[in-house]
Order: sequence, then structure tokens, then C-alpha cells
Amino acid sequence: LDPLPEKVLQQRPNANAVRSMEKVMEIH
Repeated sequence: LDPLPEKVLQQRPNANAVRSMEKVMEIH
């Protein structure tokens, strides 16, 4: 498997963080 580009690695965590924050905001 080819190593993922740094941009993808940086974008995925950010997207996950945003989604998690949205879920937390919806719950609370």
C-alpha cells in the first residue's frame, strides 16, 4: 500500500473532529 499523502492524513482527522464536535453539540 502506498503511504497516504500528508494532506489526506491532515484532512481526515480534521473532518472527524468536526463531525465529533457536531455530534457533541447535537447531543448537548
